[in-house]
Amino acid sequence: MNPAALEAILFSTGEVVTIEQLTSVFEVTEEEVKSALDELARNISERNGGVELLKVNKGYQLRTKPEFAEIILKLREQKPRKLSNASLETLAVVAYRQPVTKHDIDTIRGVDVGPTLKTLLERELVEVIGHKPTVGNPSLYATTDKFLELFGINSLSELPNLREVREIEENELG
Repeated sequence: MNPAALEAILFSTGEVVTIEQLTSVFEVTEEEVKSALDELARNISERNGGVELLKVNKGYQLRTKPEFAEIILKLREQKPRKLSNASLETLAVVAYRQPVTKHDIDTIRGVDVGPTLKTLLERELVEVIGHKPTVGNPSLYATTDKFLELFGINSLSELPNLREVREIEENELG
């Protein structure tokens, strides 16, 4: 399998591509894909260019190196879409408590999260995964693969626990 062809696929899609997708496209074994990914990662590292090959969630993606973000944004003349504090707080509740109902999120946050939840659904960071078998059958929300990709993690188990969050806060506050 040609690592250059693999690089072309990853570059042109711009999204996370799974090993299963690559075995299907190239009609090769999983071992051949993994070997080509290893070789591609070495090639990219050796040439020390502006991109890197990252394992993200359930696949691989070519991404620009973080140190070039500012210059790329200048070229695009646009700011990245940021999440509001309300969105981040709601997303944290969903990530740590999923599956969770809107009522549960409202109770934890102490405010109506309807508009915020709608935004997170539109951005595909959360999704409805079912309904709670209680009166009214409220929707159950969970994070999506896009959430994992956005935060550069492979699974929810990589989220910091409460002790780690407190340590981060203490280090930042000095």
